[in-house]
Amino acid sequence: MKFVVQYLKVLGFLVICSLFAAPSFAAPDTIPTVARLSYMKGVISFAPAGLKKWIKVSVNRPLVIGDQLWSDKGGLVELQLGTAVVRIGDYTSLKILNLNNTIAQFQQTNGMLGLSVRPENKNRRYEIDTPNLAFTTTVSGYYRIDVDSKKNVTIVTVRKGRGDVYGKNASFKIKEGQSCRFTGKDLKGYQCSAVGPVDDFDRFNLERDRRSVKTVIKYVAPEMIGYEDLEHYGTWKVIKTYGRVWVPQITVTNWAPYRMGRWIWLNRWGWTWVDEQPWGFAPFHYGRWTRWQNQWVWVPGPRHIAPVYAPALVAFVGGRQFNLRVGGAPGIAWFPLAPGEIYIPPYRVNQHYFTQVNISNTVINQTYINQIYNAPTVNINYQNINILNAITAVPTTAFVQSTPVNAEAVEISPETLKAAPVTPVAEVVPEPISVQGGNAPSSAVPSSEIVNEEAITQTEPPPEPIPFTQEQPLLANEPGKPLTEEQIEQLSPQTPSQEQQTVTPEQQAPEVQQAPEVQQAPEVQQA
Repeated sequence: MKFVVQYLKVLGFLVICSLFAAPSFAAPDTIPTVARLSYMKGVISFAPAGLKKWIKVSVNRPLVIGDQLWSDKGGLVELQLGTAVVRIGDYTSLKILNLNNTIAQFQQTNGMLGLSVRPENKNRRYEIDTPNLAFTTTVSGYYRIDVDSKKNVTIVTVRKGRGDVYGKNASFKIKEGQSCRFTGKDLKGYQCSAVGPVDDFDRFNLERDRRSVKTVIKYVAPEMIGYEDLEHYGTWKVIKTYGRVWVPQITVTNWAPYRMGRWIWLNRWGWTWVDEQPWGFAPFHYGRWTRWQNQWVWVPGPRHIAPVYAPALVAFVGGRQFNLRVGGAPGIAWFPLAPGEIYIPPYRVNQHYFTQVNISNTVINQTYINQIYNAPTVNINYQNINILNAITAVPTTAFVQSTPVNAEAVEISPETLKAAPVTPVAEVVPEPISVQGGNAPSSAVPSSEIVNEEAITQTEPPPEPIPFTQEQPLLANEPGKPLTEEQIEQLSPQTPSQEQQTVTPEQQAPEVQQAPEVQQAPEVQQA
């Protein structure tokens, strides 16, 4: 394995005229985001949006709308959402229905789920949809949902906080300290009681919550996904140029940001970095990187602005019009963006989103942001392209196949790099293996009855993602760019592949009273 070690000085020239002239990625009042797979134990299976294929999965993968998880016997999974965390136990089926800065919506058709909402949550709505009901809350607290698909039972337990459940033509308020058992879809068959003692799954949730509470969040915004790991794997320093920076604990020789991990293709987001280090989420999807005292340091964005997630804060070297050779084969290279440098998403965005994804992740001038957004072409003088060992390069085949970069990185000459264009888009066509993230098939899968179970929803979710095989021909026309909203709409089926019943209650049931007898959670169905 060899790394780029030459000293480079290159002026990046970007052609960006086609990035913004289309329907926007986000409406002005919503900002799309992801969930981080932050912890897992046991046998966990994953079906990426658009593939309908159960595969193995790794920590730090960003999860998006349409992704599904199955936690098999003894399995545990944690998903970080910034100001909330979702965890599931064994024999649990979970699907992401919607994710943005205003709502996080999940479908649970079997098993046990814990939802911890932090006090920093600012009116973001959390919704868990089951075959019997939809549970919603915006209030900090600890909530548990147990679903037995065989017995047609959902139990909602509120140990701390408060929430609402919705069924057909009815809604129900549940207060702190109450546990309610529901059958059917109309909320008529219910039993409520005081919460019972905690079990092993509760203890797992509460222990993970305590770990997060101990984490200092003085230096980053609380909405940042993955900030919890920074305290455990690095130190904070103050430097004159940028103020507070984070220094990772690195033991690998010739380490550079975006080198220990792999590239995957995410529905709607495009090429996305998945780091293999335990702390490797927040510093690769927020902020910027720079060199200080012969080491890499991460510079977060302003703490008072809720950070906007990005799939990878890098610039790429090479493109369709330039045959970059890496080890004698076609290749692609990249380097991290430095503080104050503009990030240009590969997906189509409106000006509000373009502004927020930049001002929330680095200190940058608004006039400069507007200039880049409105200019058809622009020259950008990148700082890190001149930094020793900042550029990482791999053969294109390794990039597409989601091969670990650390094993494939090779050296390219300064002459080659000087002649290559710098682009915000990795102009590489994805394949199904790119969506899988290079992961092998999984033998532990849920039953078709659990996967296809109908759920009650209070909020109508976005359309089901279209199959990747339908997207692929169009993706080849503009390599590296996800489809536009118009293209997706043209390919979308008239009816969703999995039904949900969206309910708008006409009446509201009275607040429940605590019963003297504690209800037991249902047994969950095994695969």
